Amino acid sequence: MTDVVEQKTSQRDTFDDEIDLRQLWGHLVSGRWVIAGITAFALSLGVFYTVVATPVFEVNTVLQVEDSKGGGLGAITKELDGLFEAKSSASTEIELIKSRLVLGQTIADLRLDITAQPKRFPVIGKLWADPTTDITVTRFDVPEPAYAERFELVMTSATSYELVGPEGDVLGQGQVNSAFTAPYLGGDVGLFVQEVSAAPVGTVFRLSKASPASALDSLMQGLSISERGKQTGIIAVSLKGPDRALAVKVVNSIANNYVRQNVERKSAEAGTTLEYIDSQLPEMKKALEASEVRFNEYRKRTGSLDISKEGELLLEQSIRSEGERLALQQKRKELITRFTPNHPAVQALDAQLASIANETTRFGGEISAMPATQQELLRLTRDLQVNQELYTTLLNNAQQLKVVRGGTVGNVRIVDPALLPIKPVAPKKPLIVVLALLLGGMLGVGGVLLRQALRTGVKKAEDIERGLGLSVLATVPKSEVQLQLSRKSPRGKQKQLPLLAAHDDQDLSIESLRSLRTSLHFALLGAKNNIIMLTGPAPAVGKSFISANLAAVLTGGGKRVLLIDADLRRGYLNQYFGLPRQGGLSELVADGRALSDAAQATLVPGLQVVTTGELPPNPAELLMHAHFSALLSQASAAYDHVLIDTPPVLAVTDAAIIGRHVGAALMIARFDVTPLRELEHACQRLTQGGVKLNGVLLNAVEVGAGAGYSYAYAYKYAARKD
Repeated sequence: MTDVVEQKTSQRDTFDDEIDLRQLWGHLVSGRWVIAGITAFALSLGVFYTVVATPVFEVNTVLQVEDSKGGGLGAITKELDGLFEAKSSASTEIELIKSRLVLGQTIADLRLDITAQPKRFPVIGKLWADPTTDITVTRFDVPEPAYAERFELVMTSATSYELVGPEGDVLGQGQVNSAFTAPYLGGDVGLFVQEVSAAPVGTVFRLSKASPASALDSLMQGLSISERGKQTGIIAVSLKGPDRALAVKVVNSIANNYVRQNVERKSAEAGTTLEYIDSQLPEMKKALEASEVRFNEYRKRTGSLDISKEGELLLEQSIRSEGERLALQQKRKELITRFTPNHPAVQALDAQLASIANETTRFGGEISAMPATQQELLRLTRDLQVNQELYTTLLNNAQQLKVVRGGTVGNVRIVDPALLPIKPVAPKKPLIVVLALLLGGMLGVGGVLLRQALRTGVKKAEDIERGLGLSVLATVPKSEVQLQLSRKSPRGKQKQLPLLAAHDDQDLSIESLRSLRTSLHFALLGAKNNIIMLTGPAPAVGKSFISANLAAVLTGGGKRVLLIDADLRRGYLNQYFGLPRQGGLSELVADGRALSDAAQATLVPGLQVVTTGELPPNPAELLMHAHFSALLSQASAAYDHVLIDTPPVLAVTDAAIIGRHVGAALMIARFDVTPLRELEHACQRLTQGGVKLNGVLLNAVEVGAGAGYSYAYAYKYAARKD
């Protein structure tokens, strides 16, 4: 027997690696109720979530960042362009929108740092709460340590309330539409409730005040700011939230505050430059007047002189060069008020001034070669014209800067203001339901397949026959009738197990045992006696169920059958027949009494049972006693069949002891529970003990489980009842 088992080991490993699609399908069919249950549960969760989930709306506005020349400074001359030449990129403007300068103002304008809402049961409270119950709080000031603490406002009448602190103490009474102040934590709590609607007496509102940083973080969580396209200057500001009306207000407030700060920034820049120009105008006017006086005095002193053609050309070039130098110096002075000398704009002006200085030196050399009168006339004429142009330019710039400072136009504008959305963007209810259905189905299928993967028991009779070289004498399907009867049977100390053969002798399990009866008939033809041993590798394989019902089946045809419960550790065959345990096998062997003293009749004609008796402390020693061998000989002679239910082989040695006295030994394996290797070890142990196994019974086969047995039990052939 051992050699046969060893020769089949490699074949068994090969069979274990095979994937049978029909078997997988069968597992899914057998686990269809598990799959359906998990799927229904997941679907219910998905539907429940779509019902209780708060709708989330998204609102957005579109802003445009224009070139600075296109705004209120567009009319300013080229001399002023350098003052505002720092052009803001879209990324810079996005960071400005995210700043506390803009968002902080929105939080203050809309009181986003104040939370005031009715007290409701978590998650499902809104399902039956009155949606019209609301409160409007326009001011709620608390000391800094009380930020984020939860206060409660309890309505005591339609227009009065009491404020309860976080510790549950009443801080005071207040009136709707009236200011409320109460001392708290070394400071004051200030509250102004503007309106309360649909709030009967006893209604509780929860109030809390967020810190500036916390309020800013909360606003930023649902806020999204991005540039549409690359270098387009189009900025989209969107906000997601459950209150669509509030979301519209928030987004529009952000846009308006951003535009306002942009205008204020441009106006402030213009104001700073205007102040500087105003301070320079008196000096420039004095310089102009002085140059006019010098020029006129020189003309009076020398008379009317004409400048030569060469002098006019040099004068024009010198005036242009000197004008550029003075203008650049003026710009440098203005930039120095805002930037350091190392700033790129200042350094660029320094480079231009150096270049102009070289030109001025060259012009000076050419002028010095002219007559003295021409030199002086050119110098005075140049100074006069340069001062006139510079003074006129400063006057024009001052007038234009006054317009910019008083203007309301920046270089950003609102293209599309936020509008009230119609549909929420989340949750996507149809998608959630479909995903819940799919996820439930996947989990159900995965659970069934995982359960089958973890259950390494044998699933095919062919695996036993090819892996162990033993014949499978019968495959007994799991009986739904037996399961129903077991649920209805009484529990407790007087527990009674139903005998399937007595309740439904046409059940498929009983039909399988009748087939086994035929196999046993031929197996016992050459046996040394008519004693049949039923055992299993481990507990919970169903050997007691097989023993009791097989004994009832063997009584067919008027046979006399004796069923012996030899499991002196945990035997319970007496419960199938409603018999007491006492006065059984242990007493017979220990006292050497006659078999007739313990064989108890049952309701099944021809069937008698010997129970375990009182469970002894030394079962193995008791079974090795000579009285036990004599008892079996006596039973074999008195009955047509003797069935012995023994303990599991791998747990104790009782089965090997009993097996030496029997004519046939059957090993019971449970479908999808008993591993093939465990069955192999049990067979080896019996073989080593000198017990010859006649075959294996595969018990509790699941019909339609994909294990190759569904076809064997698809039909039932019984006598027709007229």
